[in-house]
Amino acid sequence: MIVYRDVLIKYLKSVIFVTFISLTTAAGLFAEPIPFSLKRGIPEIEVTINDSIKSIFAIDTGADQIYIDKAFAVRHGLLSGGRMPVRPVAGIVEKSEAFQIFLRRFQAGEVIQNNVAAVVLDLQAVVKDTSSGLPDGVAGYSFLKSRRLLLDYVALTVEFSLDDSALTETKSAQIPFALNRHLIVVDAEINDSVEAKMILDTGASYSLLSPALAKKLNLKSSSEVSKIKLAGRVTTANVKILVRDLSTLADLVKNAEIAGVLGTSYLLGRRLIIDYPNNQLTIFANK
Repeated sequence: MIVYRDVLIKYLKSVIFVTFISLTTAAGLFAEPIPFSLKRGIPEIEVTINDSIKSIFAIDTGADQIYIDKAFAVRHGLLSGGRMPVRPVAGIVEKSEAFQIFLRRFQAGEVIQNNVAAVVLDLQAVVKDTSSGLPDGVAGYSFLKSRRLLLDYVALTVEFSLDDSALTETKSAQIPFALNRHLIVVDAEINDSVEAKMILDTGASYSLLSPALAKKLNLKSSSEVSKIKLAGRVTTANVKILVRDLSTLADLVKNAEIAGVLGTSYLLGRRLIIDYPNNQLTIFANK
């Protein structure tokens, strides 16, 4: 009986172990979507820092790194582990002193990164409209670059772990993009008449056009374009835009003339996958 009992115990342990592995694997593949808020015009999710500090971070494809607001970092003792000065960050209004710190752990939903580099700065220097307040930080390219993320501007959720079989219920179009430094650059055609290279920026609450492009389209400073088409395949109608000087982008892009930015006013009502490893957008048809 002792022999049989030992065999049974080994068998049960094996079953439990295999079941545990299966469940954890399934959890990775079928992770719950993370809800995001658009109350400030850009997707913001809850992030946990160092296992206990709850925070709100914007998902920003226009940012190159993880940024943390200085006031938030001071309030939660994130500077106690030391800091390393880095080049000041140029904002819309002014430059902000910046320095690098390391976070022991950075968690968004079930995605966990350890020993994460982050840049601390005064976010008011890089955010033009602060009337609705500021997030605690920004998750940019250094966090997103190895990921395929599904952003759903209908359900207001984001997924960082994708099961492809769950994404075949609607038609979609695959659109290649160029990565210029950390920025996603797409080929667009506006109002069936003007072609332009534009940045897809989830951190922009509005879509922007340069003055030169607006002049070609005979648009005013605040207007609406009847049609924007990406790569000749995906068309979005009646997009609200602002005309802004985009010369500051010249310091960010290499050998590219950027004529506009596609922000939240373009992305609303869309479901899309941003596939950084393969430089590809998957945009799903509106239901």
